[in-house]
Amino acid sequence: MTGLLLVGGKGTRLRPLTYTRPKALVPLVNRPLLWYLLELLRRHGVGQAVLAVAHEHEQIEAYVASGGKGMGVTCVREEEALGTAGAIKNAAEQLGATFFVLNGDQVMDLDLGAMLEAHRKKGAVVTIAVRRVADPSQYGLVRREPDGRVLEFLEKQEQPPPDASEINAGAYVMERAVLEEIPAGEVWSSEYDLFPRLLRSGAPVYAYAQQGEWAWFDVGSAERYLAATRQLLEGRTSFELPESQAPRGWELRAPAVVDGSAEIGPDAEIGPYAVVGPGCRVGAGAKVFEAAVWEGAQVGAKAVVRGAVVGCGARIGADVTVGEGTVLSDLSRIEAWKDD
Repeated sequence: MTGLLLVGGKGTRLRPLTYTRPKALVPLVNRPLLWYLLELLRRHGVGQAVLAVAHEHEQIEAYVASGGKGMGVTCVREEEALGTAGAIKNAAEQLGATFFVLNGDQVMDLDLGAMLEAHRKKGAVVTIAVRRVADPSQYGLVRREPDGRVLEFLEKQEQPPPDASEINAGAYVMERAVLEEIPAGEVWSSEYDLFPRLLRSGAPVYAYAQQGEWAWFDVGSAERYLAATRQLLEGRTSFELPESQAPRGWELRAPAVVDGSAEIGPDAEIGPYAVVGPGCRVGAGAKVFEAAVWEGAQVGAKAVVRGAVVGCGARIGADVTVGEGTVLSDLSRIEAWKDD
């Protein structure tokens, strides 16, 4: 089996953090978001991953070249953004008779093996993973028959109809014949173009609703990024988290992860729900909680970072408070206000 990962987006909702990196390489609990997608494929026996890349593709290609992914990985470039279906068509030479497609801005514990089995039993050309969420108005909805056959796609309804309570979870199984429906070199969307065309033609498109609770979260905005961080730290997924260094003279309040190369000053408090990345420095008496501090960032003595994302190499001065909802770009700097 082959898995295609759609990782060519610009990540506009995560700016300014994605001005200097593709969304797929945004660190999430000290691992790139892309790691979770590749790990999901690997653990389900997928031997080859194909990455549809565009924005900042050089960085993704360098990450792939660094090795250690546990599977074969190939990058296919889009010279211009082609949309979700156009990206699939662009990677056609690398795809097999049946293949997975995963959107690149999410983390999930989906059972790909069970989904593939359901796809084959139904004789589907496309199977779409669906699930219920608390607020479905922010996502594309799927109306289906009791047996799973898809009737209609509804994109971001402010007042979703009662018979369309499941969202498109951004994970698909596809047959190669579907590629013939996508025009080459054109901007095409799976949600707006490909899937409606398949439904109009009567093609067997099915939804797959995994039984029981399973983790799924979108990492498309700073707010959702921090929510995803929290859920990972709480152990709501089966993904193993990186090891955290043992405190020496400072307090670690679980759940939290602190990279072993970080320097933590005396009497500092890290957590709960905090991540401190490689090479970071947190000064004496500082407090970091419900926040993510990325590689090489510095938090000054007695500073407080709460509910924020701190980009790589950013510097927060002593006694500064960085509050909820703040997003600091890479290499930014904040110092305490001093009256003249």
